Amino acid sequence: MSLPPIPGMRPGDALSSIPFSKPAVKDAKQDLRKFYREAGQVLGRAKAGEVELKTNKQDQDRTLKDTADYRSEREMNLANFRDLMAVFKTESTDDGKLSLAQFKSAFAVVFGNGLTDTQMSLLFCQVDANMDEAVDWDEFSTFMLLRAEGQSIMREQAETQLFDETSARTPASPHKDMVIRISWLDKVGKYMTCGRDGTVCFWSDRWKMQRCFSNVGQHHAVPGDPVKSKSPWIHDCAFLPNVNKIALSSDDHAITFYDFTTMEPHLRLDLHDTVALSISFYYEANSDSDTTMLLYGTDSGHISVLSFANKELFPPTPPPSDHVPAYLVDTIHKVPGTTLWKRKAHGDWALQVEYFHDLRSIVSCSADPRESLVMATMTGAKKWRVVATSVRKGVNAFAYSKFPLALLTGGTDRQIRIWNPHRLTRPTASMSGHTSPITSITVNPLSGQAISLSVDKNVKIWDIRKQVCLQTIVPTFIEHRPENTLSSLYFNVSNGGKLIAASSVVVVYGLADKVQHRGAVKSHEAPVRAALWNTVFEQVVSGCDASIINVWNATTGQKTFRFAEVHEKVEITAMAFDTGCRRLITGGRDGTMRVWNFHNGQLLQELIKGDNAEVTSILYINLKNTPHIVTTGWNRLIQLFPADSDGTKVYPTMTMSAAHADDVLTMAFCAPDLLATGSYDGEIVLSNLGGAGVVVGRLKVDDPLGRRVSVDKVLFLEQRTHSPRAADLISSGSDGILRFWNTRELQLYLEQDATEERPEGVFSMAVDAANTVLVTGDTAGFLTVWDIRGTCLEYGDGEEMRSVHTFRAHVRSVVSLELTDMGVIVSASTDCTVRMWTLQGDYIGTFGQSTPWDITNPSTFAPTKPQEIVQFESDTADALSQAQASRLEGDTMGDDSNSGDDPLDSTSIVPPIHSSNTTTGRTTTKTCSPPKTAESPGGRPLTTGSGSDVAAAAAAAAAAAAACSPTYRTWYANSHFATSRLTHRRRPRALLPPIHLGRGAGVGNGGSGSGGGGGFPVGGGIFHCLQPYELGDTGNTMILRAGKTGGRR
Repeated sequence: MSLPPIPGMRPGDALSSIPFSKPAVKDAKQDLRKFYREAGQVLGRAKAGEVELKTNKQDQDRTLKDTADYRSEREMNLANFRDLMAVFKTESTDDGKLSLAQFKSAFAVVFGNGLTDTQMSLLFCQVDANMDEAVDWDEFSTFMLLRAEGQSIMREQAETQLFDETSARTPASPHKDMVIRISWLDKVGKYMTCGRDGTVCFWSDRWKMQRCFSNVGQHHAVPGDPVKSKSPWIHDCAFLPNVNKIALSSDDHAITFYDFTTMEPHLRLDLHDTVALSISFYYEANSDSDTTMLLYGTDSGHISVLSFANKELFPPTPPPSDHVPAYLVDTIHKVPGTTLWKRKAHGDWALQVEYFHDLRSIVSCSADPRESLVMATMTGAKKWRVVATSVRKGVNAFAYSKFPLALLTGGTDRQIRIWNPHRLTRPTASMSGHTSPITSITVNPLSGQAISLSVDKNVKIWDIRKQVCLQTIVPTFIEHRPENTLSSLYFNVSNGGKLIAASSVVVVYGLADKVQHRGAVKSHEAPVRAALWNTVFEQVVSGCDASIINVWNATTGQKTFRFAEVHEKVEITAMAFDTGCRRLITGGRDGTMRVWNFHNGQLLQELIKGDNAEVTSILYINLKNTPHIVTTGWNRLIQLFPADSDGTKVYPTMTMSAAHADDVLTMAFCAPDLLATGSYDGEIVLSNLGGAGVVVGRLKVDDPLGRRVSVDKVLFLEQRTHSPRAADLISSGSDGILRFWNTRELQLYLEQDATEERPEGVFSMAVDAANTVLVTGDTAGFLTVWDIRGTCLEYGDGEEMRSVHTFRAHVRSVVSLELTDMGVIVSASTDCTVRMWTLQGDYIGTFGQSTPWDITNPSTFAPTKPQEIVQFESDTADALSQAQASRLEGDTMGDDSNSGDDPLDSTSIVPPIHSSNTTTGRTTTKTCSPPKTAESPGGRPLTTGSGSDVAAAAAAAAAAAAACSPTYRTWYANSHFATSRLTHRRRPRALLPPIHLGRGAGVGNGGSGSGGGGGFPVGGGIFHCLQPYELGDTGNTMILRAGKTGGRR
């Protein structure tokens, strides 16, 4: 498939014509319009064929069933859309709406058997977000258009590739001066770099040095001309693959051609009193033409085109090295087959000149503010149309993009301008972002991106379509000499795409790999706040700190929709579904609350609560047969919003005090009207919503040492509400202990450690519909499955929960858990992942991984644990071994001075906690007694003699473990969201210090209460206990508060 020939132009005419400023005739314009129309049709057919091939390949690779989320949208085209609009007009009732039956009938008429009854029903539910069981044309068309736009944005973002700055390479470079040109020699598969001092280097495709030539531009002997001893500066370099020559322009007013293999000079072109600042070439690679076109721009503002016959100018027999042929530029036309044309195009230096065969145009630029950009376009046989445009402060560089079609320029005014190359009258758009003059521009045709370089070493990647900056790269990790700037920029499409920037040092960036390996995949780019299970659509909806909502197909793990800026730039702090699972309610850190159709990202309503206090919990309830949205948070209020309101702004119908003395962190509802709220100070308040929020009871979480324990999660066991003697409420918090309460008797039935003596908090819980299985997640990333069918069924029965499975699901704190009706667990964590597990602890997969799973086929599940979990456990084991070895060495050295010390065992590294169960009245308490060691008045263990050396060794091992496995504190405090995105300041959680650290484990200098020092030898203990996303402030510096948990009862 080829483009039609240009009208009035024979093969080879591009090489034997020269741009003159003569206007094109009208007939040629008409022919050109016809040419572009035919070319557009050819390209359209080519794109359609490519899309068809891709579609066929996707269909062949599809191994899972075609779900409703994709089928209805893929089957619909513009004709179907028009037919559906006609059906809506004819079949709808007087109010213009279709019921579910009418909706199915309409789709059956348009699509026939293309959609199943289930798929049409699900589509109806997605459109009918307000649950009035009817859909009108406005609802349907808005839904489809918004969803199509959102999916287009999602696909575009998935396809957008940026450069991986962490894997930048700096190969050893022999260059002593600035690199003025980087080129990829496709013919031989090598890179070439040319320095200003005449050093020419050739590199492999992996940037391994192969050959290097020094002083290539040194003046060579010419008859009648004395030899100069000083090497001139090289201004530009070009490789001519059809003749295997390298052309170098230098400041000795010459262009010299060298043999590619030996770098011996073959020809010298004397330019008199001008210097060629830029050179380029063109030849017809797919023709038998023996002609090459060399273009160069000079410091006098002239653009010259030298067209020559290869065999005439470069005969097969090379000249002797001591006698290089030299031609004056004015006499070169005497060589057979050679022509030279010259045009005064600019009033200043011609900085760049290129020939673009797609446009049949020669483009040049200059710092001249009047004739900054000049384009000469061939309109017929030896007929050219010349257009010059002015840019304030001139143009230093330009680049041409085929898709999207654009000509991009940059200059001293720091603006990137986008031009239509067919209408060079004024720029179509401009992009700002550079803070110093732009020196170079190139294009990444793989993603439709422009790449620009400025004097201050800033490399910016721009989306040409959206006209936004996607990435900024500043290679400051190396020193750029001799002028502390980058002198050249190049992007190579080959080998997966490489960006090369150079001064005297070469820096190579590769495109970030979008194909993520199993176990290394991230569901979000920011810490996840919550992940909700949607039982109607079998989807998981997750939200993160970047204010982004992702919708996942739970049966495959693939993303079906995504929408951003849910609360502008503010983090999402709470999420909930309505009863029909059709609408999503979100709350933000700034106190805003919104209602969404999460299938297409349409904002349906905004809930106005009257303050900017953070929202910590949202519930959707039915109170007295009326749906309500209940919210609470740092304002310590309980507010009820009508869920059936038709307005876009909804105000609370009831506002009542939560009756807490501190911030409310969690909330749970039990029909018909009982609401339980838990607060930062460890108090649970039971309120009767049917009685205007009257407090009916208070439950207090007490610590034997009088320390503060926050209540971070409360959960009702609704199946037990009809059993007055059974515990029907579970609470968990920063001390890692689960507590079972009877809300009728207001009594505590059971306290049980849920972390297997790990000093962690439990901030997430989930229970099945039968209230027989409980799943908990702690701040170290562990999930525990409990059997609670016989726990606290009667008053004082004393039966504890039975742990069925405990396994590490994440490397950081688990913040959300869902136990689905499919019998699987959905967990979300601050490690930016959302994962699915079986109740037996088998890993199904991470949402967003490249390989989909089939929830009905266990053979498609992940064969091993996530990669980061395996690595984390390995690092933790190594750190424990190092700490134990250090302790062994310390005890051996201190045997003489501490002969009375206890013998070494594993408890030196992990402190022993002796447990016993004691039944007192109605409460079963799991008691933890510390081993007998000397303690300071603050309750911290003391060491004497060589024990300080042991502590130092343990501290060193802990530091090594932290380096291997960074804690939540070190990771989050240095993250983009903690350093730049978060503008708020938040109080720290109440995290308790451990009762005891094994001998040598303490690293502090003493202290008492929750403010004491102390540390754990491996990651998790201290900093994983932090409630996600929470910051404290000290002076003007935002820091994370280090807390510790423990104090098992």
